[in-house]
Amino acid sequence: MAALKSLSKIGNHYSRKENLLFPYLEKAGITAPPKVMWGVDDEIRGMYKLLIRTLETNGEVLESELARVEKQVRSMIDKENNILIPMLYGCMDNDAWLTVARDSTEIGCCFNGGGIEEASPSDAATWYRWNASMNGKDDFIPNQEVSGEIKLPSGHFTLEELAWTLNTLLSDITFVGADDKVRFFSEGKERIFPRTRSIIGRDVEHCHPPKSLAVVEKLISDFKAGRKGNGSFWIQKGSQFILIRYYAVRNNNQEYHGVLEVTEEISGLRSLDGQKTLLG
Repeated sequence: MAALKSLSKIGNHYSRKENLLFPYLEKAGITAPPKVMWGVDDEIRGMYKLLIRTLETNGEVLESELARVEKQVRSMIDKENNILIPMLYGCMDNDAWLTVARDSTEIGCCFNGGGIEEASPSDAATWYRWNASMNGKDDFIPNQEVSGEIKLPSGHFTLEELAWTLNTLLSDITFVGADDKVRFFSEGKERIFPRTRSIIGRDVEHCHPPKSLAVVEKLISDFKAGRKGNGSFWIQKGSQFILIRYYAVRNNNQEYHGVLEVTEEISGLRSLDGQKTLLG
């Protein structure tokens, strides 16, 4: 059981690939291979989860089932080495690899103890160290403005105050503009789902696995047409109960400006009873 459960770490590898590497292919106009590969990743995830459920229920799994999963995993490794990596060479510059290495800590690595500096040669950290040594860089920190002021109808923030206010929220928020491209996401300390800066500018259709794409497209279509103003979904994930809400962003003239996604882990809220006020 322990050996089989350790295979769950492969999910980190697939998530890093889907959230960190695929955006660079998409920006280069390469969209079909990532979609196909993401679909196969999900198949492997499903096969693995079925193995775990079977093992927990029956106490054993068939050797043939294990062999089938192993074959799929090895086949994906072959596709990554011989198809994905060569395509990325033409789409990513040095800073892109540095960004991937930095953002990998948001998702986690695979079979390396969880530390980016202990990653295997196939991990982006290798590229990070190589590029850093070639360019004399110890780290890659994107340029950020931390001065200036944003004036709103009901008040004002400095840019730094606004950034930290959004990052202090217990909910994770992501904004997708009217052009269907990701424009912003908050960077709280304990994110529910991984978000990396590589997705800024990414088409929202590429941010979701193929199996859920139709639902996302239908919701956005309804928002744009004015048929709906919000939509909610929820997931039971172990002890977590995750609420995901989508809101159409419109101005006073009901002109559509985009979609706001708000995600929050609410298991603690579900158990509330009675009242607790500031007065005690």
